[in-house]
Amino acid sequence: MKYLFSLFLLITVQFSTTACSCFFSPISVKHINETKFVFKGEIIKKVVVDKKGGVEMTGDQDEYANQYFRYTFRIDDLIKGDLKETTVDVYSATQGSMCGVNYNLGTKLLIYSHYSDGYFSTGSCSQNLILENITRPYKKILRKFKRSKKSRKWKNIDGKITAEGKVVKKVAQGAWTYYHEDGTVQSKGSYLNGQLHGEWVYYLSINDSKEHIAALSKEKQAKYTSGEPFLQRTAIYEKGQVVDSKYYR
Repeated sequence: MKYLFSLFLLITVQFSTTACSCFFSPISVKHINETKFVFKGEIIKKVVVDKKGGVEMTGDQDEYANQYFRYTFRIDDLIKGDLKETTVDVYSATQGSMCGVNYNLGTKLLIYSHYSDGYFSTGSCSQNLILENITRPYKKILRKFKRSKKSRKWKNIDGKITAEGKVVKKVAQGAWTYYHEDGTVQSKGSYLNGQLHGEWVYYLSINDSKEHIAALSKEKQAKYTSGEPFLQRTAIYEKGQVVDSKYYR
């Protein structure tokens, strides 16, 4: 597992990442659900632009600060999303300190892309992978997601059950539950067309719960003697946007 993530970092991050901080966990269906589009494709064009949707820059790329790579991908296999096009432009910062990634023309990748303000974007925190480095357990997760039509239990690449829920037409639908590595509930709620919708409830893991409870006053500690996970917060979503939330202490 450590080897996989080290390999990922060596492959994708080719700049200094002083100001870029990423948290990596074993790939699971949760990572797919949290990303707008997931696809396999090849870079058929690469240019530097002054901004997303901006004009192509010329000259030495090392001179450009806070600019973007615009990668044109040929989509070979759409895992998640409703893209109709066979090609798509995906933007990434040119600087590693801005979580940018620098891929070579012709590279074949599994891309996790977000979509905002009419533009697709990705970066070093997206956990993209060169296709030839995708492991068999990883391929199994992608294949199940793409083909799934019913509620099921989902395992991560380490074989641990991390979620339970339904995928319809390549997006999460209805009730879902995610689990911590210790097997306790991490969060539960519902999706509407791939977006968080309605009430979601979030819990700390057993170890984090113990640490959190130990820091509470004795009066509050008395309420948590069962060893159950600590309720961290609740949130209300409307089509992926938080409209209300409450934290518990």
